[in-house]
Amino acid sequence: MLASIQKELPTLAIELAMAEPGLDRAEHIRKQIVEHFYDKVSNHGASAVATTVIRMGAKPGPVWSTVEKAGHADPQARLESMTRRRHAIVHRGKAVRTTRQLAHRCVLLAGAICDSVDEIAVDAMKTAASP
Repeated sequence: MLASIQKELPTLAIELAMAEPGLDRAEHIRKQIVEHFYDKVSNHGASAVATTVIRMGAKPGPVWSTVEKAGHADPQARLESMTRRRHAIVHRGKAVRTTRQLAHRCVLLAGAICDSVDEIAVDAMKTAASP
């Protein structure tokens, strides 16, 4: 996982080496990774979720099974459908009819996916921090 981070954020090691004494290095790394994904990586759709999980050194299958166990049937297909709807609105300017119920289900699905990916991220950080 550290090699992947180094590839994505090549200056991070130098930043940490030159950091002020007392800097919470783990928090700095977390912040840089979050900013990188917000600014540089498009995380739309099931394949982007899989890519993110793979970058952390894990397999994406458990994400989908965890989300299904949380009550979301066929989460990959549902996420892809919602991603296509979003794309039509944001990139094509189409007026796509969206109900409050559909929007609510989208938010719940995204939250379940985030929770699962977050667990993987925490495990990856623990593994990376272990001697």
